[in-house]
Amino acid sequence: MAALERMPALEVLDFQDALPLSPGAGTSDSLPDRLIDLAQLAYLAIASTVPECVNLVRRISIPASTRIYLSCSGTEATGNDFSGIMKIISNPRGASYHAEDNVGMPERKTIRVLHVQHEAPVSLVVHGWTNPLLPSEAHVRTTMPDIQLNLSWHYSPQTKVDVIATTICKAIPIAHLRSLRLSHVTGITKRTWTNTFGFLPKLHSVHIAGESARTFIAALREEVSMEAQVSPGGMLGVKRPGLRRRRSAVPAVNFPHLKSLTIEDASFEEHAPVSNPFDNLQNCLMERSERKADIQELHLRECSHLYEENVDRLREIVAEVDWDEVEQGFSDDESVYGYDDMGGYIFGGYNYEYSLRLPMFRCR
Repeated sequence: MAALERMPALEVLDFQDALPLSPGAGTSDSLPDRLIDLAQLAYLAIASTVPECVNLVRRISIPASTRIYLSCSGTEATGNDFSGIMKIISNPRGASYHAEDNVGMPERKTIRVLHVQHEAPVSLVVHGWTNPLLPSEAHVRTTMPDIQLNLSWHYSPQTKVDVIATTICKAIPIAHLRSLRLSHVTGITKRTWTNTFGFLPKLHSVHIAGESARTFIAALREEVSMEAQVSPGGMLGVKRPGLRRRRSAVPAVNFPHLKSLTIEDASFEEHAPVSNPFDNLQNCLMERSERKADIQELHLRECSHLYEENVDRLREIVAEVDWDEVEQGFSDDESVYGYDDMGGYIFGGYNYEYSLRLPMFRCR
């Protein structure tokens, strides 16, 4: 910490398993004695255990523009709790910042594109970008993320991946999220979909891979009462004398502004407890059209038990249906997620390995 205090103009900080805690030390809820302001930091990279990561991030203050890479492994004590490290993202000014100390709210990242990938069985990869998708990046992001989290934990039968994923997503500033991609995050319920993402006002593109596509379709079908919708600016329930309430232009559905939906690696096979999965999708699309919340683009990738006549029925409802024409069950081919021949990590088939040519401090 003393070394960091002598480098206020630091632009890159890279710690790789170099944050040992002193014997008997641990993370504490009490505020640190001092907060180190790294006002020029452009890139922060930390790879360590959760307690060691927390011990550092709670002691530093960084700009909201700083790119963040955190690779954190849980211990037996921390389990699957990553809330301590998320504070550097939800409040980059540090753990000791209080709103009353300054005028206005603290600077925060504005994440507009979010990818979440479950790496079975005990790890989660999260990428977030502050800038929206380019037309050339309609479905897969190829640029360097502003936030990259590689989280792993000790396996336990009580571990619920969906709980970990949604807790992380809620800690990330996603109020202005436009594009969401969740890959093979199992166990997400309809209620989790609606409570975490259902009311986001700018979300127009969703890509779901895996079995959670079924519960997402159920969330899309659910009708929402007008009273349940959150008013802009926190004005819900506030009455102004002399003003008449206008009918909301927002459709009474979850994900009201969703226009593009991609379903990947999902099964449309009928089996208990889910019956008629294709009919559920077709009815969902029809119902949203009737409620003036049309899905305008539907992309179907590597889905099983989906046939040409099914897709033809969907084309009668959706303006643009893009299907890969795969008429088969699940593929045994290896996934594109993993490691390439050069040892770089690949997320969704794209390698995010990069180098920054900035003054940096690296400690290993």
